[in-house]
Amino acid sequence: MNDDPVWAEEIAGEILDYLQLHPSAMESRDGILQCWILQRRFLRGLAALDIALERLLAEGRIEAVRSADGRMLYRALRRPPPR
Repeated sequence: MNDDPVWAEEIAGEILDYLQLHPSAMESRDGILQCWILQRRFLRGLAALDIALERLLAEGRIEAVRSADGRMLYRALRRPPPR
């Protein structure tokens, strides 16, 4: 069990932020974790992931390849073999 007080304070802030946006919300402990904490972190993580991928592409550190089904796949930059 993680009893890190900094982490607990971060979670407390997330709960209060959620309740400020949804003042009539009420949820169980498991519901708070799944709906209030994990879902928001997941969405925030997706936004950060998009920014990170754009940055790595712009810096030429990775490349994107479109798959047959239209999805973008990311991989290490392929360099031509030395001559």
